Amino acid sequence: GAEAGAGSVEPAPQEPAKGKKRKGSTPAPPLVTLEELLADSAFPDEMLNESNQYHCPKCDKKVDARKSLRLAKAPPYLHIVVQRYHYDLQKFERRKLNNPVSFPRVLQLREALAPEEKDGASYECIGFLEHVSDSAHSGHYTATLWQDEDAAQAALTLPTPEVATAPLTAIAGQEEPEAAPRAA
Repeated sequence: GAEAGAGSVEPAPQEPAKGKKRKGSTPAPPLVTLEELLADSAFPDEMLNESNQYHCPKCDKKVDARKSLRLAKAPPYLHIVVQRYHYDLQKFERRKLNNPVSFPRVLQLREALAPEEKDGASYECIGFLEHVSDSAHSGHYTATLWQDEDAAQAALTLPTPEVATAPLTAIAGQEEPEAAPRAA
């Protein structure tokens, strides 16, 4: 017989009992992109129609309309939080969504900006925080930060600051106490 080793072959799995799924046979959840998430959740257009029509002040009647939300100006920094949970109304519990999320190192933000901001905005991803667990109720977080080699080396070789020496009381705005007279 063959000995088990690093390249060993495992026996073929048995057919699952009728009505039961074989462990590991569930297909992987589909990949979701950050751009799709932003389009679907952060800045979606909403149709106002049927019983939810918009009241037009010009014609003074209800009309079908599209409502959209856009940023007037791109913020200098962008912090994105992706809530990867949903509430299961059948089981009355919060469940974690396990879809992998892909995100670019540089995010081009155009659709979320007002038309006046024609050039859009670019945001470099410097890191992400990830919840590690299959449960929505427990687990731990890991942080990943990206930094290029030159910036990392510069951070390790910070210049030595010049230190000025002064009495602490002078720094705090108080005068130095006079020396006590010596006993003869």
